[in-house]
Amino acid sequence: MKRHLTPSLVISVMALFVALGGASYAAVKIPKNSVGAAQIKKNAVTSAKVKDRSLLAKDFKAGQIPAGAKGDTGAKGDTGATGPAGPTASAYASNNINPNTSLTPGGVNFTVLDTTTPEAGSGTMTITTRSRVVADASVSLFKGTGAWNAAADVDCQIQAASLSGTVSIGQVARTTLTTTVLGGAVYSEASLSGAISLDPGEYGFRVLCQQANGVNSAATPTYDKGDLTVIATGI
Repeated sequence: MKRHLTPSLVISVMALFVALGGASYAAVKIPKNSVGAAQIKKNAVTSAKVKDRSLLAKDFKAGQIPAGAKGDTGAKGDTGATGPAGPTASAYASNNINPNTSLTPGGVNFTVLDTTTPEAGSGTMTITTRSRVVADASVSLFKGTGAWNAAADVDCQIQAASLSGTVSIGQVARTTLTTTVLGGAVYSEASLSGAISLDPGEYGFRVLCQQANGVNSAATPTYDKGDLTVIATGI
């Protein structure tokens, strides 16, 4: 007996296919949040699969993100407060010699005050930081009795001495001992001062005097006494 396709048969067959297809789809559907790192193949996630600008710097290892261009130099900050002054040091020398120191022959320096002289000075002065050094001195000079027919000039100066050399502090001070008559004596005071910047080190300070013009006479220019004070303050 022959069978013929009827409309009801066609509809029944189509319904069967739809039902079978739906069941297959349901069988392979993946649940939400069920895919992890173990299920993803190596190199499976490419740039095309990543949403632009969705990754953060913390998602990368250190050094993997190239540094950006160097920024502009910032504005200069305010000047800081002035720091405290460096340490202060001092030295001195004082004497009244007996017998007096003759300043002949002319043109030769004689050390008349020295901070390193044990009986008259403080000893050497140690400067631990670059310092401004101020020195002041006064000396008393005279020429004794005798025939003296011309004035005598005496030059004095302050010096700082160290292992690296000697430098003068301030200008040379000149005092003039005037002419005398037989049996007379002339006294004169000389004041010296000066300032200089010195590097760290150990220094001795001294006053040197010399007869500036040699004159033949029994009344020789002579150093009598003096005082020297030196102060160093860090800069």
